[in-house]
Amino acid sequence: MASVTKPITTFEKTVERAVSLLKLHEEQPALEELDDLIRAAVILSVAGFDRYFTAKYCDILVPHLKSGQRIYSELYDSLEAAGLNAKFALELLASERPFRKIRTIVQNSLSSHTTHRDEKIDELFSRIGLKDLRKV
Repeated sequence: MASVTKPITTFEKTVERAVSLLKLHEEQPALEELDDLIRAAVILSVAGFDRYFTAKYCDILVPHLKSGQRIYSELYDSLEAAGLNAKFALELLASERPFRKIRTIVQNSLSSHTTHRDEKIDELFSRIGLKDLRKV
């Protein structure tokens, strides 16, 4: 079985790449595209931040669903928006790995959303009962 990279590891590697771009900026002052290196480093870091939170959410979603904890209406709504409708639910009944399928549709759905602002991160995690992450 292939190893699964943890979201924090992916984030750390992404930040290392961004830092490498900044180092290149400092080491190669003659480059015409110097400002682009800084922009690329910032964009790469923000994208890594965004990916971290969506991947982390997907990591804890399935254990949350399996735990029997309260399911908030926001989670039902987001699962439905992701594609978990009656047809999909019936397909899950015949599936060997129904929770993996749920994770996949949620992950695919989140790929078109950004979660690099505090409000969006709180909104995402509140679906599973985690509120005010900034205060933790």
